[in-house]
Amino acid sequence: MPQPQFQRVQINDLVRGVARLFPQAQLESRNGAAMKCRLELTEDLDPIAADPGVAAIVRSPITVLNAMDAMPQGGNFESQVRGAILRSRATSVWVTVEAWTHG
Repeated sequence: MPQPQFQRVQINDLVRGVARLFPQAQLESRNGAAMKCRLELTEDLDPIAADPGVAAIVRSPITVLNAMDAMPQGGNFESQVRGAILRSRATSVWVTVEAWTHG
């Protein structure tokens, strides 16, 4: 397995990229089911170090296709980005990205 190649990434931009895929996905939907996308982003997050290949998975159309498959009658897709600073012997910054569907 290759070693990760870390680059500075603004995680909120990746999540917003997923949200931009939803209107097109609805146009191409087999049954035209209405889906709403809601984002909860912590806006003051600094860029994180991430491997571009892994980061691309977050922004992948597969995320949208999975949501559509999970909600054939329509529903809501939600994603939340949160950051936390944990202080112990060393300061660590953690960012979590969560996504879920209701439909």
